[in-house]
Amino acid sequence: MLDVEFASGTEVQFTTNTPMTDNEVRDRVSKFPEQVPQPQIVAVGEESGANKYKTFSVVTANADRKQVSDAIINAMQGVLDIAVPSKFDQAGASFDQALKAGVIQPIVLTKNKFTVNGQDVPDAPQFAGGEAIVLKDIEPPLMPDEIYSRINRALLTSNDAEAMKVIKVNRIDGSTNPQTPTSAAVVLVGNHNFDYAKSPSDWREKMASPAWKVVNEGVGRPANLQKVSNFDAQVAGDTQQAAIFATLGSIIAIMIWIWLRFGDPKYGTATVAAMIHDTIMVVGAIGLSHWLAETAVGRGLGLEAFRLNMTIVAAILTVMGYSMVDTIVVFDRIRENRGKYGSVTRQLINDSVNQTLSRTLLTAGTTLMTLFVMYVWGGPAIHGFTFILLIGILIGTYSSIAIAAPILLIGEKETAGQKSPKTSGAVSGAGAVQKV
Repeated sequence: MLDVEFASGTEVQFTTNTPMTDNEVRDRVSKFPEQVPQPQIVAVGEESGANKYKTFSVVTANADRKQVSDAIINAMQGVLDIAVPSKFDQAGASFDQALKAGVIQPIVLTKNKFTVNGQDVPDAPQFAGGEAIVLKDIEPPLMPDEIYSRINRALLTSNDAEAMKVIKVNRIDGSTNPQTPTSAAVVLVGNHNFDYAKSPSDWREKMASPAWKVVNEGVGRPANLQKVSNFDAQVAGDTQQAAIFATLGSIIAIMIWIWLRFGDPKYGTATVAAMIHDTIMVVGAIGLSHWLAETAVGRGLGLEAFRLNMTIVAAILTVMGYSMVDTIVVFDRIRENRGKYGSVTRQLINDSVNQTLSRTLLTAGTTLMTLFVMYVWGGPAIHGFTFILLIGILIGTYSSIAIAAPILLIGEKETAGQKSPKTSGAVSGAGAVQKV
């Protein structure tokens, strides 16, 4: 039930090759609810059209970054602007296997030329004594510039950058168009410190072998998203603590204020008891949403597997405030009638509730109608917030009447023949509603 604010989670940022709306992204990502639970999708960067963007951030409570990344790649398949890994002949083979297969060759010039598969490599003389890595059967095909970029990206995270001082990629498929992908290319690597003619062992250990590793990692690198980061559990723990302190602090402050307002701690205790009841019930409703979300009933009610986050905490605090105000209206009438008739009795509480009932029903009814419209058409950003308010106001309305008010009877003794306001309830009730 905990969202990313209260549990460790993952944030993924990616770019699409065509502009999309956040709802289009949400529809795709929502097909993977187990891997990307309750995703929060935010468009990032400049708008590329009518509410369309190319860069998006997805935040989810799943802390397994690989699982989330794989799910996003699958969900956004065909529209992601990421490099797809390519395979080639001897990809992933050891250095010795590649050398034996002729994929790795020392650049030894013959009549100032170097050939691969019977074809001259024009830039080879500049790399004499270096290494040639032949990429055959590249699938999917890549442009030479793209192969070069992938190798350079791999160098950024490699400890072997010093081995590859100079790099050049030439296509060997006979085409002269640099803008078309090729399935055959040769990577030329040069480093004057490790000349094959001077020391074949140094060439092998200090340049050729590290270069083969980098080329393998660069060309066949798995598809990566633009940014993948985890939320630290410690940060989530601090947020949990802040939310708990905010809730408890609100309850204590309300209890003290109502005690001072009514001059009796029983009123504060009754109000807080009703609020704790409301809080437990709305948290229970969140748990119930997880159970019902995938059922026909849940889909009919528009339920999701709502999760506790700071927005939900704000909704719970709002419910507490609503419940408190509703309770105070009833308590004010009870105090007013108590001043007329001496003490709190069952009949006095019943008549006080009846006198304020029209106000309670009108307030709750109009609020619920507004919230219902927001819940149905307000969009996913406030869906959880309005769900909590809908449930909370329903619960808060009856708890003020059926829980908070009866608690005032504790310790009260009703004397025989005591007057009550029941005979004048209908008349005084109308005036009382206007007064409140």
